Amino acid sequence: MSVHVVIATFNFKSLETKAKFLEVLHSENGLVKTRACEGCRSIDCCESNTNELQVVIFQKWNKQENHEAYLQMRKDSGLFDVLETLLAEPLDVKRFTLRDV
Repeated sequence: MSVHVVIATFNFKSLETKAKFLEVLHSENGLVKTRACEGCRSIDCCESNTNELQVVIFQKWNKQENHEAYLQMRKDSGLFDVLETLLAEPLDVKRFTLRDV
């Protein structure tokens, strides 16, 4: 069985904007809401050891369609509009398929 893996890289304008994002992640509208979405296997937040303004979100989903539905929900909620004000550059999202080998 394959797993859909998403790695989203966030590069923030400042430590202040990064802190605002981390507050959202810890709120009831943050990662707890993501973990409750259909198909979400796991989601983890990683802070870079070499760039204090960078955060990477590592996600595993049952299938790509689950992640796409989740992204649409986040866009509809206005979260992406808020993100645009916090980020120094566009969100970088990479998709992979994890296979048992």
